Amino acid sequence: MEALSVTGLSVTYREQDGELHALGPVSFQVDRGDFLCVLGPTGCGKTTLLRTLAGLEVPDSGTVTMMTGRGGGVPVVGYVFQQGALFPWMTVRSNLEFPLRAAGMDRDRRHGEVARMLDMVGLSSFAGSYPHQLSGGMQQRVALARALVMGPDLLLLDEPFSSLDTRTSQELQNSLRELWKESSTTVIFVTHNIEEAVYLAEKVIVLGHRPGTVVRRETIHLPDPRSRLSGPFTDCLVSLRRTFESLVLGEHQSSTKS
Repeated sequence: MEALSVTGLSVTYREQDGELHALGPVSFQVDRGDFLCVLGPTGCGKTTLLRTLAGLEVPDSGTVTMMTGRGGGVPVVGYVFQQGALFPWMTVRSNLEFPLRAAGMDRDRRHGEVARMLDMVGLSSFAGSYPHQLSGGMQQRVALARALVMGPDLLLLDEPFSSLDTRTSQELQNSLRELWKESSTTVIFVTHNIEEAVYLAEKVIVLGHRPGTVVRRETIHLPDPRSRLSGPFTDCLVSLRRTFESLVLGEHQSSTKS
């Protein structure tokens, strides 16, 4: 069953010195419960795509059709930014409670859901801490927990681990995959990191240089738990890297000719 269908999506930014065609046309579908990584070089329109899916950008053309929510109504969408965007004046607990309070959830249930989620992401002992008292990795873990606490039908993540060191990033990748497997949430994860995409995703689409269009679609057939040192993982990694190398070479040749 499809969770999301994108057809002919195109986005252009109007600026003082002209127009910038940032994305498209792009078409793809995501099944309910899938984990899709959108992979592509910097500036190819990945963030623009995610913001458009979230309703934060208005496309010039094309359609985005989302599934109904689990309760039959409007789907709940969670969004995790590159920098967690936590409320600095709120504690970890209050940050997680905020969307639940906004949705009208009663106090006892809010507290129960927040406690459950903090336990799942290993931050129960930091419930009373403020964002500035946490490491970058812990802040992103809070941001992930805040997005998941609502039980979203669709979770959008915009390079959430890109500013973290390799060890912390890999720990959070492990956490995210485990949390995803325990839920029925559909995930769309934007990244320019090929290894991250291969480790996390069930399916990958690769966007070419601006304006980004889909240049490759790939299903990742790797067993769980995934190992970055396995032969099949390396084969998939090398294959996708070749696609990137061809994109870089094509961009270089284009700039040379111009």
